[in-house]
Amino acid sequence: MEAELGGPLWKVGSRWTATLGGGRHAVLASGALGVLDESDGTLTPVAPELTSWGASIAVLDGDVVGIAAGPTSELAVVRVRTADSAVRHLTPQAVVPPADYLSVPERRTFRTPEGELVPAYVYPPRNPDITPPDGERPPYLVHAHGGPTGRNAPVLDLDFAYFTSRGIGVVAVDYGGSTGYGRRYRERLREQWGVVDVADCAAVVDALAAEGTLDPQRVAIRGGSAGGFTAAASMTTVDTYRAATIKFPILDLSGWTDGGGETHDFESRYLDGLVGPLPERPSDTARAPPVTTSTDWAVRC
Repeated sequence: MEAELGGPLWKVGSRWTATLGGGRHAVLASGALGVLDESDGTLTPVAPELTSWGASIAVLDGDVVGIAAGPTSELAVVRVRTADSAVRHLTPQAVVPPADYLSVPERRTFRTPEGELVPAYVYPPRNPDITPPDGERPPYLVHAHGGPTGRNAPVLDLDFAYFTSRGIGVVAVDYGGSTGYGRRYRERLREQWGVVDVADCAAVVDALAAEGTLDPQRVAIRGGSAGGFTAAASMTTVDTYRAATIKFPILDLSGWTDGGGETHDFESRYLDGLVGPLPERPSDTARAPPVTTSTDWAVRC
């Protein structure tokens, strides 16, 4: 299948599978829980309302226990009965705003000009107390996840709700390189960080503008860490956005090489796959000016 039973190998100790017995296994498939049956190779979804699980599942008396969230619930420790998907919360659920003020994410798939499919989660504006002006399309915020080989999840996000309850839509883009869509999709970002991610986010905005969902003159982008890199590269290479929030961005890649001191052994040579070996790789300045001039190859845009 075009999915992954697991997640990004950023740290040790992650548990994406747990044995149920009888050739059956609880697995996290692209972040959601399912039961894999060895006898026929089927994968059956379990508790589909919990759309994102932490990489720490365990089995207790045939039930699956872990940390999970959904479109209307924040992360909590839960126990799920695999036979009928019954969910029991083992920790108190967080107090959240009334459901009428919460935007339920819609999974969409968009197409780039080159024909690549890009998945994203669209959180439209939602506030029962406000009626938008006739004929006016809402502003939107593009969320670029970190990693960059991470992914978004269709869960309740109070950061997003802050915007959607105030008339600003949010679209969380799983640009090329995101985990959860198979090896080929992950490898679209190889040596293309700052290129593919930027283009995919812009393509999603163009598609939403073309269908009339958003106002193309009022679009912003935000991201932190690797998402901050994507936001910064977007602001300097495309004309899609009018504003950006660039949080703790990775701009000078020299500190993230093996000798730079800003990463750890488990991410050793991570950048070799994202931009190429550094500093041996020659600069690529033909596409656009770099975000930073600390080295010739600091940002490959």
